[in-house]
Amino acid sequence: MIRYDTTKWLTHFIHQENKDLSGDEFFEEILSIIRNGNQNTPFLILKQILTDGYLRCSWSERSGKRTIYGLRPAICFTEMPLGAIAEYVKQRDKKYVSEYGIAFLKEELFRAGARPVIYGLTSDPKEASEGDEFFRDGFRNLSSASGIGPSEQYRYVSTNLGGNLNPIDWTHEREWRWIDNLDWLEDFLIQGLPFSIKRSSYTFSKVIIMVKTSKEKEELTNLLKQLPDQESAAGGQLQHSQVKCEKIKILESSIWEKALSENETVKLEDLEELGYV
Repeated sequence: MIRYDTTKWLTHFIHQENKDLSGDEFFEEILSIIRNGNQNTPFLILKQILTDGYLRCSWSERSGKRTIYGLRPAICFTEMPLGAIAEYVKQRDKKYVSEYGIAFLKEELFRAGARPVIYGLTSDPKEASEGDEFFRDGFRNLSSASGIGPSEQYRYVSTNLGGNLNPIDWTHEREWRWIDNLDWLEDFLIQGLPFSIKRSSYTFSKVIIMVKTSKEKEELTNLLKQLPDQESAAGGQLQHSQVKCEKIKILESSIWEKALSENETVKLEDLEELGYV
């Protein structure tokens, strides 16, 4: 059965504002950018992710308030097919989405622990307050009456369809989230999804990096050749694996934009079959 509304891939967008860093790490990156005279562009952020060798978890704060509930920060992905992504990029604010991203096979990311989000609850969602067994100081948790435990609350997305007062609808994003249940780098106070680090138990048969121009593709291709056996930019004696680096492929947007202009149902897996990634 052919399904045009689904894809085998999950994509993490790189934002204009780096949501992969928070707190002191974000402050340090901003200082580095100021010193180097660069702008905090999605491409530079993507380049940093490659040299780190992993995607950082975050609380996805908006207006100073966490949008991730529960006890652990998360990484957000979308299950939207390529055509929907292209249209979404045109419509959304560059602060939240761009042509830059990193994609993993859905089946492999599921095995690594990623799960689809839960849009709304059967019960009326209320946040836990002091005295509730789910209350944790410093965290944003739903109450014990919500029907969802703290360990699964990272999957919750506030939803209010058809509401006149405060309508909330993110269902079109078809979001998945991943949290670091293995504490793979707890000793280094790092929470993130490794894709090219030697010591990590996570393995991916292919990782697709999405960039905008052929020049950017060339720059990242050259960077990937230099990474094997080098230490991650995050430090901690974390080295990049040559085998894992060889599984990272770069795709420039002009390729998929041309393919979509000829067939609006084209997906990443179709571009794979055509040999583009």
